[in-house]
Amino acid sequence: MGMDLGSDTVIRLLKHFLEAWGIWYFDEKIDLSDMGYLFRNDQAFFSGRFEWKQPEFPETSLTRERRYQLDFTYETDSKGNKETPPISLTLTNGFKSSSQATLKTFYRLSGRDTLITRKYEQAPFVNMPTGYGYEFEYMGPSREFFQYMFHFNRKKGEEYMPGFWGGLPCMISF
Repeated sequence: MGMDLGSDTVIRLLKHFLEAWGIWYFDEKIDLSDMGYLFRNDQAFFSGRFEWKQPEFPETSLTRERRYQLDFTYETDSKGNKETPPISLTLTNGFKSSSQATLKTFYRLSGRDTLITRKYEQAPFVNMPTGYGYEFEYMGPSREFFQYMFHFNRKKGEEYMPGFWGGLPCMISF
C-alpha cells in the first residue's frame, strides 16, 4: 500500500491567456499494477504551461491566429535526485489558407533518467547530459487528398529523451 497525490489546474485568466499547472507525487511503495497508466513509482513532478493566443488579425492579413507557449517541468524522486527538467518556448502561426508554421526551442538540464531503467538494482539510472535545440515545422494547406509537411531541427539530445531516436527531416502524407 502506497500513496499518490495529484492535481491539475487550468485557468483562462483572460480571453487569450491560458495558464496550466500540475503537481504529482507517487511514493516508492505504491502498487503500480492497480494503475495501468502509470509507468513508474517514487516520482514527484511539477509542470506548467503559459499560452497566449492571438486570434484576431485584420481582414487583409494572411494570419488566422498566433500562439506563444512556454512549457516547463521539474521531476525528482523521494531522495531528491532530479530528473532532466526541460523548458521550451513555442511560436505557432496559423494561416487563413489552413497552413501552419511552428518554431520551437528547448533546453533540458542534466540529470538522472530512471524511466529507462525503472531503478533496476544493478543500474538504477542513466546520466542524461544537457540537451538543447530548435526545430521549425511548416505544414502546407489541407487539400482534399493531399497535405505536405516540412520539418527541420538542430539539437543535442531530445526535449524529454536522451536522443537515441532520430526523426525524418521531411515528410509527405497522402
